[in-house]
Amino acid sequence: MKKLLFYFAFSLLCLFSCNDNSNDIIPLQESSIMGQWLINSKGINNLTSTESICCEFIIFTEDDEDEDEDDDDSNILTGNYNFNGDTYGTFSMDLNNNTITRITENGNSYTQEYLITVNSLELWYYEGVDRYWVKYSLYPDE
Repeated sequence: MKKLLFYFAFSLLCLFSCNDNSNDIIPLQESSIMGQWLINSKGINNLTSTESICCEFIIFTEDDEDEDEDDDDSNILTGNYNFNGDTYGTFSMDLNNNTITRITENGNSYTQEYLITVNSLELWYYEGVDRYWVKYSLYPDE
């Protein structure tokens, strides 16, 4: 009887300690995209542009949604963005495909691949065989 009671208690413990994997989604705050990013270089393929790159920035912030969506295990995170202080909109960050899609207030959509490393963000897209890229540095919090 003690063994039966032990197995029953053990089964209940296992049942209540299991979760539904809803925590598999990485919150936007932990994705390292949040904050203000200042341009430091841009170019095409392996060539860095010689044009002036002063003052371009992009800010990623959270939106008013409580949760990011989990679309067929694709881990999509959403938020708001501000580009150069004059273009506002929403963005979705696909963690599986390493893409960011920005949608402006006017409904224009831009999809770019991304790479985030320590205090560095690189965004790029392809036109034909040419790779257009922009590198940003994280503006430090004050």
